[in-house]
Amino acid sequence: MDSDHTLAIDRVALTLRQKTRLFFNCVPAVTLAIGFAALLPFIAATGTSRQLVTAAGFGAIVLALTGYEALRNARDLLSGVAFVREDWYECWWRSRGQGNHRYVRLRTLGRLRAAGDLSRVREGKRHRVTYSEASKILWRIEPLE
Repeated sequence: MDSDHTLAIDRVALTLRQKTRLFFNCVPAVTLAIGFAALLPFIAATGTSRQLVTAAGFGAIVLALTGYEALRNARDLLSGVAFVREDWYECWWRSRGQGNHRYVRLRTLGRLRAAGDLSRVREGKRHRVTYSEASKILWRIEPLE
């Protein structure tokens, strides 16, 4: 079995579909930032200072969380490339609740959100994976063995 550090990592250009998904993953943070910027002066003019501080604190937390995710997606979008390497597939699962995302665990890369077909994956086997590094999105996974 190859050691993880000897596996080559290649780069491929993002497809239009991948670029579109990364772009739309940034939209919630931008929308919240615009809405918050529009709402804050209204609260300042009509509310108490306590309401203003509460709204500003809540808005800052929400923007920090959504902004972090948007920055990761923007970083991958601006790089214009996805990475391709070999890794060992361990398992996949579906998140519960809103969004119902699928996740894959790989030996070297860890947990990635799956955007592609998982019908051909084989547990414990080596696969060629195409992924975006910062946003941790798995675009494609193909068995090698």
